[in-house]
Amino acid sequence: MIKIHDNVSLVEEIVSFEKVNEVECFTYRDIFAWPCLRLLFAFKWRDVHQAYSPVQDNQTTVGLERPRTESWKRKIQMMWQARGEKKHLHPRAKVLFFSWSNRLRDIDGVLYNSIVDIPAGIIQGQGVPVIVYEEKSCSQARLVPTGSISNYIRGRTKTGRILKGNQTPRDYPEWIDLFCRWMGNNVDSSISPLYVVNHLERLYCLSRVYQAVFKNIQPQAVVIDVWYGWTYFPVTIAAHRLGIKTVDIQHGSQGRSHFAYADWFKPAPKNFYSPVPQAFWVWGETAREDMLRLNESFFEEERIAVVGNHWLNCWVDESLPGITAEIERVKKLSPTSGGPRILVTLQPFADYGSLYRAMELSPDHWNWMIRFHPGMDKAQRADMTRRFYKARPGAVIEGVSGSLLFPQFHLVDVHLTHDSTCALEALAFGCPTVTFHQRGLQRFEEFIRKEVMLYAPQEDSRQIIEAVERLLHTSERLCRGAARRVFAPPRKDLVSLL
Repeated sequence: MIKIHDNVSLVEEIVSFEKVNEVECFTYRDIFAWPCLRLLFAFKWRDVHQAYSPVQDNQTTVGLERPRTESWKRKIQMMWQARGEKKHLHPRAKVLFFSWSNRLRDIDGVLYNSIVDIPAGIIQGQGVPVIVYEEKSCSQARLVPTGSISNYIRGRTKTGRILKGNQTPRDYPEWIDLFCRWMGNNVDSSISPLYVVNHLERLYCLSRVYQAVFKNIQPQAVVIDVWYGWTYFPVTIAAHRLGIKTVDIQHGSQGRSHFAYADWFKPAPKNFYSPVPQAFWVWGETAREDMLRLNESFFEEERIAVVGNHWLNCWVDESLPGITAEIERVKKLSPTSGGPRILVTLQPFADYGSLYRAMELSPDHWNWMIRFHPGMDKAQRADMTRRFYKARPGAVIEGVSGSLLFPQFHLVDVHLTHDSTCALEALAFGCPTVTFHQRGLQRFEEFIRKEVMLYAPQEDSRQIIEAVERLLHTSERLCRGAARRVFAPPRKDLVSLL
């Protein structure tokens, strides 16, 4: 058995299971369940063993709630009556985007979803009706028409009862026992067959609800921000049933260490619907080549399109209204002394003992800016703020986390992080990064070779200081050049991809 100690070995263990077991037979009702279970295994292992979880996965806890058995058609009719709607539940649109409200960014009083709004606006500008759905509604000005999918969906799923449907705990596919044993052996967190059945039954029923939504809206394509979660699995499945094209839009770093984008090699069996999207929109050639290389027998070249990172490009070029003013506002938060500015982007539950020491030992003229991860709670922030001020009384903490990240990259000289995707985005602004975690060494190996990023062992404060000193002499041009393969020029003809 492979001992799982990081994301790479996690993927290797999943692949080893796939090779010796007929996971193509892991079906439930009309759903190819293995992709969901593959990711359930990864999420469970990460929750038990890893230091932190991405924010969007906190949002997917609604996927663990269990709906009660009731006629979905009757429930939809009751909802129509309650709202006084006579014909259509939703307006018609050709393209639907599904995203998250924690993506919203305020620029001069206008809210933008940093992943989907600009691509959605480009498509809408070419005469194709678009709706952006998020898990919460928003009354402020937006670039494109929006709706709250959660108000519609959660009203049908929020209950503590167990949904049995046509199955009972004594009647489920035999492969579920095999999966539960494997998961218990590797994750140190045993689960019951009933737990798996409830998840899959809820997935099936939610997919039927989305199917009813799609029949009203009649879209030709669905674009999803973070496809690999129990919140949006049913969206893809419902779209596949109706022959609607499904697209995943890149939201963060991908590659060998990401269990949702590496080593897929068994497609859905005939007459079963998979939660895996049909197409993937990626930022640049690096992501495209990684997906093809890591999933050689699973993805054809035409399924992966390079579209660029539209939100990032707007900040690099300062091409959205209000961006220049936002950069000027952030300047007021940054240190005013003439020394180099060093931005630290923190991640939850990591060990920052050596960072405190590095800040304490660093030259007096260095200016430190500390940005907390959105997933950090108030108690953790308060404790770390006290420690940072003790290590460096002049550190700038207040207001940094509440401001947008990209304007800060315009102002800082070096970026420090464990292994955040922010390191890639910083390069596009000409800012090099020190990564001080083994995951960062794995994830950013290409850029460490190019010396636009450096790795310093987490436990060695002196090496962290030395790495920062070296990167202070790295040219912006070198960093921007390294970012070109990661972030291609933003594509404008998105309609042709749908």
